[in-house]
Amino acid sequence: MKKRILVLALALTLVLAFIPAAAAVGAGEFRLSNLAQVDGESEFDWVGQFSEGLAAVRVGDLQTGKYGFIDESGAVVIPIIYDGVRAEADVNKSFFEGAAAVLVGEKWGFIDRSGNEIVPPTYDMADFFSEGLAAVRVGDWETGKWGYVDKSGNVVTPITYDAAAPFSEGLAGVVVERNTGYIDKTGNFVIPPRYQNTSTQLGASYAPKPFSEGLAAVMIWIPGDDEDGLDGTQAWGYIDTSGNTVIPHSFYWAFDFSGGMARVMVHDESIGRWFYIDRAGNPADVISVHLFGHLLEFAVQPMVVNGRTLVPMRTIFEALGTSVEWDGATQTVTATRNRDDTVIKLTIGNTTAEINGQAVTIDQPAIVVDGSTLVPLRFVGEALGVTVDWDAAARSVIIT
Repeated sequence: MKKRILVLALALTLVLAFIPAAAAVGAGEFRLSNLAQVDGESEFDWVGQFSEGLAAVRVGDLQTGKYGFIDESGAVVIPIIYDGVRAEADVNKSFFEGAAAVLVGEKWGFIDRSGNEIVPPTYDMADFFSEGLAAVRVGDWETGKWGYVDKSGNVVTPITYDAAAPFSEGLAGVVVERNTGYIDKTGNFVIPPRYQNTSTQLGASYAPKPFSEGLAAVMIWIPGDDEDGLDGTQAWGYIDTSGNTVIPHSFYWAFDFSGGMARVMVHDESIGRWFYIDRAGNPADVISVHLFGHLLEFAVQPMVVNGRTLVPMRTIFEALGTSVEWDGATQTVTATRNRDDTVIKLTIGNTTAEINGQAVTIDQPAIVVDGSTLVPLRFVGEALGVTVDWDAAARSVIIT
């Protein structure tokens, strides 16, 4: 009888800018730790996220286990015979555009959703398909070269690049001698390799950033005053698909655009400060919240009401080790800090809250927006004993 998966996809997501966009699972190059349970017991030793109706699974340990694919009923539909699969790091998915990269012995190739081989396993590494092409490598990590193949296995660009990223908006970032440029689908450079790929300051290399909403983040190196120029800094900015700089290189980190905004970081007295920018490079009309240097993400964005900044309560409180409970009948939120049993209560629409039974006045009542409770920023600091600052220029909340 076919067993049914009850819990899928608990993945360790690695979000490091210098790691390539895809992760090799089972190839000894990097590991993701997942668990699938069947009727309360593990059936698979690893399971990926579903993509295009299929999820990769592993039976056995990391060194000798085998991989295959299941459908959404939990049935194995592609035999568990492969030595590894390629999983996109951010979402841990393997099938893209109807194909997945698999490892046979020590070589990578591609299969379709029926398990048929479409690109023979002849490469030393393979990335996922994007816009009809996939990057493949011949040789080892240190000296190997990358190029692109189509779904028939035809090599469509020279295998001459030191690194290669997936195609996006008709262009792909590639690295030549530590410099990043962008090629079209014939392998011709549309944007010459004139941007830095390696940070001398951090000793790290970065995968080329993709074009997103017409812009791509690229890095240059600004030398310092020392003789060898090593005492400098990396500076990220944005270019368009013609290679024109449209947002100056003024950020220490920069990420892809989504919904007209991009996340960037600047250094302020050696402390990283994150915020969002719009397509003109100006701070976006969104409030960012930084907790001990980490940018928090919310289902409902912080907002200004009656001149007061309101922030989502649950996300911040839980990040600070405080459990939050909601009483819908009384419209009351009760938060209990685990380390010292501090109890905080507030009622929607009420200007009086309680901290350990003591009444405190808040200048703006809590509100509910799309199921999330938003509370005044200053109340967070008062309730939890943290320091809360407001950076008006960057529209950023800093909690330390």
